[in-house]
Amino acid sequence: GDKTIGNGHAFYELGTVSGMHSIFPREGKEDIRQTTVPMITLDDYCMVNKLMPDLIKIDVEGAENLILEGARNILAKSSPEIFLSVHPRQLARQGLTMDVFKEFVHSFGYQWYSADGDLLGDGLPTFGEYILRK
Repeated sequence: GDKTIGNGHAFYELGTVSGMHSIFPREGKEDIRQTTVPMITLDDYCMVNKLMPDLIKIDVEGAENLILEGARNILAKSSPEIFLSVHPRQLARQGLTMDVFKEFVHSFGYQWYSADGDLLGDGLPTFGEYILRK
């Protein structure tokens, strides 16, 4: 079977249909339900299932850095293109500023592009969709 990380991880779901579920609790008075879910890194999942992706889509409500960290081997070996949804407010709750997160992505050898394919350059990512390419 798949290797999981620990015995599971807290996962927070809103009581309404929203697409805003997260491994980080949300502020506010919304109806939030906490469950525990098993987790596995992309590196471990791909190793167990003998996969090597050439495309990865990440939309994880502020855990973007954790997904990338857990895919370090895949990113080094196959350099997949990454479609990344960036959630600055949620990343900030981990203490990550956008300049630090941008450099974190660069540390994997990736460059930032807008969803239209334009190189981000010196600008900082904001809330939205990006393409990461080596």
